[in-house]
Amino acid sequence: ASRNALKIYDISTPTIFQALGEVSLYNPQDVYADGNYVYVADNLDGLKKIDVSDPASPWVAVTLKLTNGVTGILKRGIHAYVIEDRTSFKVIDAAPPSSMAEVWSYAGDFSGHLACSGNYIYVGTRFDGISIFDISAPASPVFERKLQPNTICSGLFIDGNRAYVGTGSILNIYDVSTPENPTLQGGTTIKGLNEIFAGDNYVYANGTNGLYALDVSTPSAPKLTGQYRSGPGAIANNGYLYLGGNALSIISVSQSESLPSLIVSPGSLAFYSIVNDGTI
Repeated sequence: ASRNALKIYDISTPTIFQALGEVSLYNPQDVYADGNYVYVADNLDGLKKIDVSDPASPWVAVTLKLTNGVTGILKRGIHAYVIEDRTSFKVIDAAPPSSMAEVWSYAGDFSGHLACSGNYIYVGTRFDGISIFDISAPASPVFERKLQPNTICSGLFIDGNRAYVGTGSILNIYDVSTPENPTLQGGTTIKGLNEIFAGDNYVYANGTNGLYALDVSTPSAPKLTGQYRSGPGAIANNGYLYLGGNALSIISVSQSESLPSLIVSPGSLAFYSIVNDGTI
């Protein structure tokens, strides 16, 4: 998603970046792809369900307006889990093709960061860490506990039994194999940390000075292995990182020990949130 549109690209060949289609939006904050639909947290213009069955002609199939801006979206099954800016964490029934409806709400000063592992969903707050909910009953989450209370959540990613949590300028690594009792394994400092991706014992974290690659095979001692200048918005797919900012850049991370040279940066396209669905 760019500043005011959802743009769709074919990335089946990473070095050939082919535009397929786009649809105008208000101010997208987060995106989630699920089959023939993309769900967009479109700030003050609500939650959008966009039909992308024809990627050359995407269109807004449903809009659900909330009182405040929608800043985060994560979908599981027929339910969308969304953040209503600074006011609540909500569950939306997104099953019908032509409608969406709120079915549950939990008040709180939430930030927009969401991650799911098994039957648990982790929801970032602005000033009180992360709230953990049991979603065994998907339409009726049950609050379990807080993680890192009294801190800002500036980034969140779960990979297997590890949760990577950003708190301003600190990246903390937790063992969440027992979600009811996460244990701190290690951490490091990254100035202005705002986005996190992880996989294969490597973490890629966006901060004030760009993207950092960290070897976390020993979580108690994360090791910086590379750095690349980038802007907000990033996604990993099949050995490549797609980085947002003033231009969408693609870099290869198949050799995870470092961040190699830029593969392609197609013009001056500004991207702030990126999602991958297969090769599109």
